[in-house]
Amino acid sequence: MSVSNAYEDASGQADGSKLDGGLASLAWIALWLVIGISMAIQLAIPVNHDAAWVLIGAQRMLEGASFGADVVDVNPPLAWWMSALPAALAQATGLPTGAVFKLVVMAASLVSLLASARLMTAADIAPARSRWITLATAAALLVVPGYDFGQREHLMAILIMPWLWLTAATFNGAKLATGLRVAVAVAAALGICLKPHFLVVPVAVELLVLVVMRRPLLAMRLENLVMIATGVAYVAAVVVFAPGYLCLLYTSDAADE
Repeated sequence: MSVSNAYEDASGQADGSKLDGGLASLAWIALWLVIGISMAIQLAIPVNHDAAWVLIGAQRMLEGASFGADVVDVNPPLAWWMSALPAALAQATGLPTGAVFKLVVMAASLVSLLASARLMTAADIAPARSRWITLATAAALLVVPGYDFGQREHLMAILIMPWLWLTAATFNGAKLATGLRVAVAVAAALGICLKPHFLVVPVAVELLVLVVMRRPLLAMRLENLVMIATGVAYVAAVVVFAPGYLCLLYTSDAADE
């Protein structure tokens, strides 16, 4: 190779590195812009009516009310139990409950984005592509929900997103820390347990994996077992801590008949 060709190759690589660095900086600026826009929108509009209803119930439960008896709803109690965290933080700080709730959901969204970005790398997604996927996901989780911010569908999307990338990374042959896999699986299971029909998401993903990989035993991998165990633990918690909810379901079914 001649000296001139070597110089041209080195110059091309340097220009490529500068371009990649510039695009990375642009992606980071755009991400912070998305976060800022989300905060401006959410702090300017009221809490979604469904989320507000759940928060009111969570506040009452912190004062001793029982789900299924004092707080009544046809939906299972997990959303109320989860909303107890922002409700308790609001009581402890004296800040408006709605604002604290939205900040907690934003924080959860950012954690989900960080975990997803880490797992994209493990899934062998190119860094440049990963940055823009993360930016698009941030817009989907933080800006697109608008008034529906904090709805159970929104929370499910936040909680299950890293599990989707964990699945991709696993089938790319990535060796990930057990703690990370367990944490992602527990979060996904909690998102699915918010509403029974959310179960269709992991079932659809696992069916797709089965069709593509043709290895049924892969369904028994660690994260899926953890998700099942989390679901079983949640059902047991409902039986123990919210028996009135089960009575309510039985009464409603009997009335329908």
